[in-house]
Amino acid sequence: MAFDSWVEPEVHSVPTAGISIQGRECVAPAAAAPSRYSAGMGWWVPKPAIAASEDVLWTRGANREQSPLRYTGGRLLLTSNRLIFQPNRLDALTRGLPWSADLASVAKVGVEPRGPTVPFLGLTARYRNRLRVELQDGQVEVFVINHLATVVPLLTAALNEHRQH
Repeated sequence: MAFDSWVEPEVHSVPTAGISIQGRECVAPAAAAPSRYSAGMGWWVPKPAIAASEDVLWTRGANREQSPLRYTGGRLLLTSNRLIFQPNRLDALTRGLPWSADLASVAKVGVEPRGPTVPFLGLTARYRNRLRVELQDGQVEVFVINHLATVVPLLTAALNEHRQH
């Protein structure tokens, strides 16, 4: 038997709120107000441990240079006390490590200029300008992040505000 044309089956949406099934009423769940903290967190990138006294001020997808040959995907978060990188679930399974630093220990943020790289070895992130986070102890962390021209001033302003308090 040959089919000359495809006919889409009809799909009917059945509202369940207010309907009683075996003495139990189906109630639509109340929609929770989305927060900046929950945006993009949970399914692919687990939520990091945040103290009750901390507020998440900003979050953005980023890749962290974990070693010269390894970039770990995840999210960069700015809280009222810390800068946090949380790896995504896949990278966490393959030894992608979380990272955090107290804002008091961050000396400055800036741009790590693009540099030479070897194509086909997974080092193409070096073709881009990246976020550079310098700590008071001399440690440097590098992140690949979109919209770097707006991220650096935002983080610099947050650091300056934190230092004033």
